[in-house]
Formats: sequence, C-alpha cells, structure tokens
Amino acid sequence: MRYSRQEMVIGKAAQERLITKRALLVGIGGIGTLTAEYIVRAGINLKVIDKDKVELSNLQRQVLFDIGDIGKPKAKVAEEKLKRINPDVEVEGVVRDFLPSNALGLCRDIDIVLDGTDNLRTRLVMNDAAVKKGVSYVYAACARTIGAVSFLRGRPCLNCFMPSKKEGLSASTAGVLGPTAGLVASI
Repeated sequence: MRYSRQEMVIGKAAQERLITKRALLVGIGGIGTLTAEYIVRAGINLKVIDKDKVELSNLQRQVLFDIGDIGKPKAKVAEEKLKRINPDVEVEGVVRDFLPSNALGLCRDIDIVLDGTDNLRTRLVMNDAAVKKGVSYVYAACARTIGAVSFLRGRPCLNCFMPSKKEGLSASTAGVLGPTAGLVASI
C-alpha cells in the first residue's frame, strides 16, 4: 500500500525493480535533503555522504533538518530521520569527504550517483566515479534563483560540459532562495 499511488504511474514491476536499487547522494544540503526524502519515500535504498554538521544558516532551505540538529553531523541526522520516514529501505549516512582516493569504494553496489553538493571539484570526482562504474550521474546545482539539472551516463560527461573547471555561483558564495533548491531537487 505504501507505493500504491506511485505504482499507478510506473507499474508494479517497475516498483519491484526500484526497491532493489541503491542510490548514492553526495551532499545533504538544500538540494540533497529534499532529494534524499523523495528517494527514500519512493522505496529506493540510499547512501548519503557529507562531512559537514548542521548549521543555523542551513535551516532556511535544508528541509530535513531542524533547530535541534544544529552541531550534529548532517549524514547521521539524515540517516536517522530518513529511516523514520521509510523503515523499509536501507539508509546509510557516511560522515566523510568524497575524494578521488575513496570515490570508487563509496560507489560500491550503487546504481546511480546523485549530486547534492555545491562545489565543482567534488562534482567532477562524482562524475569520474560514475563513468568508471558505468552508472548514471545526476548533476544538480542552484544559486540565487537559478537552478540546473543534467542526467549524464558515460560520454558526454560533466567534464565535456565544463572544460574550464572554473567554479561558478554557489549557494555559499551567492546565496539561494529555499524554493530554488526545492525545485531543483524535485526535478
């Protein structure tokens, strides 16, 4: 019954496949909190990676967190809350950086890599890991009132679209309205 409305759209067989899948979400901020919630509510297993702690400035757009979470590791708070939202899925919160040295190991048994970060360096590592693992990478970004989403698998990849490797706007440098992050996450 939990997925009955979703099954009306995608079918029972598709739902049965979804519940066997595992997504990796790197970054549990403005985009990541809502993405994580939708993924878990859809019945997809999730691994969340983020090294940061919840800060007061996060609460304006990071919908999974509240005032009682300030100072706690985002990945662990997300794990706890997402397990309460849907105890039928596996949720793992990992408190660490996503780096070239650990990316492939963190992508073990992953079916898709989801972007919840706000920096190009980490995005390029995610892209490279997804290409090497042969899985899709979903690029997502927002700043101010601007958002972008791209679904990439193999080639062309993020490196093809961003050859300059120059950091653009980000929420931490230019600000962001909460609904912009929500819209990007929903896509």
